[in-house]
Amino acid sequence: MQRLITTTLTTTIAATSITMFAASAQAFTVRTDFTHLNNGDSVEGLGTVHELLNINTLGGGEAKAIFEGAAGKGAYGASSSQTSPNSNVRNGGIGALGGFADLGKRNHTFEFTFADDTTVSDFSLRMLDYGDYNKKKVVDHNIILTAFNANNEVVDAFKFSYNSSAQSNPLGFYKADANGVFGRGDALIAADGDAGNLLLSVGGAGITRVVLGYENYKQNGTEIDVAADPNIGFGAMTFTTESRHDAATPEPFSMIGSGLALGAGALLKKRKK
Repeated sequence: MQRLITTTLTTTIAATSITMFAASAQAFTVRTDFTHLNNGDSVEGLGTVHELLNINTLGGGEAKAIFEGAAGKGAYGASSSQTSPNSNVRNGGIGALGGFADLGKRNHTFEFTFADDTTVSDFSLRMLDYGDYNKKKVVDHNIILTAFNANNEVVDAFKFSYNSSAQSNPLGFYKADANGVFGRGDALIAADGDAGNLLLSVGGAGITRVVLGYENYKQNGTEIDVAADPNIGFGAMTFTTESRHDAATPEPFSMIGSGLALGAGALLKKRKK
């Protein structure tokens, strides 16, 4: 006599496996918080600011944490009123969560990358106090935030352009111009969208790297590929991760097939009695 050896265990294992392998990471938005650091601490390296974020300064220098009114080295001085330009509210307007700046070379060129297997669908940060001090004597300003995917293809780019005089403190961005416009380069006085208070943002599928750079030109055509204003800061940085499945994990359908195969294999086993 032959007896089929079958149990409900095969079905249970298959069903359990399907549940386990169907798990995935859900999308969520991160608003970076620097308050666990001290003013002047490095923000570079994966996990220093957030476990999924790596900040790297390009071309030397070092990105460091900054906080409004904090003692120690400041990134910039913002005006407390229109009658007192550059009245030095240290890192004014950076926000309660703090921010960062290149306090070394002050070129402010940065690369942002993410933890392994992490892609993002959007990335943004606010640039503060740009334009009231034109150290490089730039007349054609271009600030560019570019997002790339894993193949180093451009996913999206944000470009902010404006013109100024070649003065160290251009009128309109520092003191009033002929039309009475004042403070467009000041973190506390500039309107949202002016150089001194500018949100830079990129978005798209599969972003793995974001680069902040500059294409600035002097009056004689010389290109300046760093910030024309060295005394600036960055805050309110956010990014949204994309939902994902572990690439090494079989899809649920594959596991269903595996479970059925296990069950069929058990049914084919026989024992003589």
